[in-house]
Amino acid sequence: MLQRHIRNIMPFDKGGQLPAIVVGNAKVDPDRTYTLAVTDFAAANQGSSENLRTTGLVFPRDEGLLRDLIIDWFRKKKVVGP
Repeated sequence: MLQRHIRNIMPFDKGGQLPAIVVGNAKVDPDRTYTLAVTDFAAANQGSSENLRTTGLVFPRDEGLLRDLIIDWFRKKKVVGP
């Protein structure tokens, strides 16, 4: 798996839409497009204090559960069996 594959399955946001917890002290351009990689659990529970602490983020592509993607990756590397 390449980094671009991960970027393809994770959501895209403008800098101004990134949750404060993600940005932290980093300086971001509010008009630039950024890639925000989160697990399916964090996306589904984005409003909780343990996750993104925000609501309304739209995740346009759902490629399945992260654990299934990881299992598929390891199977392709022939590290994990059924």
